[in-house]
Amino acid sequence: MTMSYGSPFSFSDIIEEDPRMAFFSVQNRFGQSPAQKKFFQSQFQPIFNQYLGTLGASLKRGELPTQTFGEFTEAIPFSQRFSAMPPSMRPEAGRRQFAPPTQFFF
Repeated sequence: MTMSYGSPFSFSDIIEEDPRMAFFSVQNRFGQSPAQKKFFQSQFQPIFNQYLGTLGASLKRGELPTQTFGEFTEAIPFSQRFSAMPPSMRPEAGRRQFAPPTQFFF
């Protein structure tokens, strides 16, 4: 990104320069538990791939894509996606949550 002196720009333009910056800028509106944070962090690549697929579909239809990645991520209901997962599939959940490790003394 090049900016000449006096050129108009916005901070949202800077955020869109790096898709990770746009993605992780919305983390504050999602839950803050360790499991929710880990889930959110694991979603970058699948969501970015979904965004690229949306752009590709627009181009195939002959339309010029107008939605930025930041706008795309703003519309994703992370809380609903996390809640819809069964407990065994959630990060930091699984067998240990329901059956703690045991020790055998022989």
